[in-house]
Formats: sequence, structure tokens, C-alpha cells
Amino acid sequence: MATGRFDIPDAAISPVFVAASMISLGLIDSQWFGIDFGSTVFQFTGGGDTTTITIATLISLSVIGYAYYTNRQDISSMERVEIWIITATVALILAPPFVPVLNEFLSGDFPAFVALIVQAGGYYALSFTG
Repeated sequence: MATGRFDIPDAAISPVFVAASMISLGLIDSQWFGIDFGSTVFQFTGGGDTTTITIATLISLSVIGYAYYTNRQDISSMERVEIWIITATVALILAPPFVPVLNEFLSGDFPAFVALIVQAGGYYALSFTG
């Protein structure tokens, strides 16, 4: 746990986060090592829209949780900027399946790439500030 620098565990697992985010955003192929990381884990249907949570989404959330855990075990000691970083990053990971307009917008390569930069920036900022 280091404040103001990147931890080795966070740096080592960061490619997993970036790859999972790229799969979730549709930027790279979701089939790796014979496993389809884009396959549905949870599916919700309502109001004519279907929301799916994939393996890649769960991996992204797990890596964010791991980075949080390795940096801060006590939520009361978090600064406001850290809370904002975690909230914004998790929201960008979770929101597209639940917000059809955002999901449709992120289906383009350029918007998805911008979302990837924001997600990765949130992960690295969490790692650095922790």
C-alpha cells in the first residue's frame, strides 16, 4: 500500500482491467483461451430493453475492488477525490448495459476508446492515490 505511487500488485493486474474493459466495450475479441469473456452472466429484461452483465464486466469490477482493497481497507479514511474516482469508474463500467442510449453511443469505436481511457484513468488514479 503506497500513497502517491503505483503499487506492484496494482500495476501487475492493470492489464487484466484494461483487457476486460476493452472486451466490455467491444474493442477487442472476447474469446481468449477458449473462454468467451463477453458471454452473459446476468440478464435483465424490462420495458422492451435487455440488459446483460458479462464475465468481462465482472472481471473489471473485481479488479477495481482489488485495487481498492489493496490501497484502502478503511473507507472512512478515503478522501473525496478517491470516492469520486471509484464512483465514476464503477458507474462507467456498470452504466452502459443499464442505459440503452449510452450503450448505443459506446458501440462506436471512437466513443468506446474514450470510455476506455476514462476507465483506465480511473483505475490508475485509484492505484496512485491509494
